[in-house]
Amino acid sequence: MLQRLTPAITSPLLRLRLPSSKLSITAASARSLSTQSTHDTSESTKFGALASSWYPSKPASSLMPPETLTPPPRNPLLEMNPHRISFTLSHLPTEEYTNITALDVGAGGGIATGSLLGLGMGVTAVEPSIELCELLKTRYDDTDLKIHNGPLETLPSTQKYHLTTAFEIIEHLAPNTLPSFIENLTSVTTSTIVISSISKTLTSLLKCKLAPELIGIVPWGTHEYSKFVPPETLIKLMKENEWECVKHEEMRIEGGLLSEIEFGVRGRGGVWEEGEGGGNYVMAFKPCSSSSSSGENR
Repeated sequence: MLQRLTPAITSPLLRLRLPSSKLSITAASARSLSTQSTHDTSESTKFGALASSWYPSKPASSLMPPETLTPPPRNPLLEMNPHRISFTLSHLPTEEYTNITALDVGAGGGIATGSLLGLGMGVTAVEPSIELCELLKTRYDDTDLKIHNGPLETLPSTQKYHLTTAFEIIEHLAPNTLPSFIENLTSVTTSTIVISSISKTLTSLLKCKLAPELIGIVPWGTHEYSKFVPPETLIKLMKENEWECVKHEEMRIEGGLLSEIEFGVRGRGGVWEEGEGGGNYVMAFKPCSSSSSSGENR
């Protein structure tokens, strides 16, 4: 158990720097990024209303990284998080995580945020929903998490981060704003960007929208198929901003389409493999110059 009076490292997963004061929530800066708003207010309202049910129960310590918990049967986000985090770590240039500044865009209730904090990174969570920002503040109040209430473009334009994660966020942006979002994402990041989202296929329509929404695992209208982003679209936009995809994995379910639908109902059981065709995907990106010159992911 962590001692509140010392910042000593207690385990590899709980290397947290304890602050001298409670967390605060910051808002937009006068010197922000682009002028185009990527914020869809209906999306932040929708997810803000889910703040009280974001987690099945609070862990014994709010410092516990979410991947140490047993995922409940109907929570695909918790099911995917261990792989998202291990995938992210495999593309960082160092294992000295306390030296890394991380930006978690569209942090939601902080599933990935808590994992990055638990590894000792200096984390800034960006979240447009004030209800979810309050949840982050409550859940991680005994850490040095920085919380920014607003969309990505309202961050200070001078701030840079080694790592930026954007998990399950690009399919919830305002329509036709993905190019601006990607431009901002690349401008605030120096080393590694990891994005996970949902492809625009029949499989993803059944597995990620219809099955979970019809069964009632998530509220109806949680996802809009028209907003799903094909991997090739994301790769093209990142390339236009001089960032290259160095690894692309998708979640596949053995057993065909019926098993894919069953995953949408149960929320667990997928296998991540390199390549396309799985619906849910995760990608790692590096600046074109660094990825081509190093010849490797790490």
